[in-house]
Amino acid sequence: MIKLADTPPAKDCNTYKNDYDEISHCPYSGESDYWVGALVTCKEMGGHLPDMTELANIAKAVYPSIAGSISAYSSYQSASWNTTEVAKLGGSPGGFVLWSSEEYSITSIGSRIRYFRSNETNGDTNYGRSEPIKFICLANN
Repeated sequence: MIKLADTPPAKDCNTYKNDYDEISHCPYSGESDYWVGALVTCKEMGGHLPDMTELANIAKAVYPSIAGSISAYSSYQSASWNTTEVAKLGGSPGGFVLWSSEEYSITSIGSRIRYFRSNETNGDTNYGRSEPIKFICLANN
């Protein structure tokens, strides 16, 4: 696993669409698409962006008191995070958001994300991909 990193933007999603099964829509043609930038960066490093289940597994390590309840798209408040695990990831004490490998097909412009805050975590949808969000790469098996 690679620590959190800032997402580099991909200028043209269509350049990568045929090579990445995760990409089905390119809503920001000619603009910065940070989600595609994260996908490309992970693949170039020999890894992959985590899917929502893998992000839930990361959340289980960060929030041990509710680990048994966390699932891919769940939301939990009043949870305390383990600051040691957050530091291992390279997370900010103020919280962070991670891209998943999953596109949000209903709007075709978004992707799935997971929020990590000191007292809550939730799987959600980001309705845009034109803003930088942190990402983490997992090793391919």
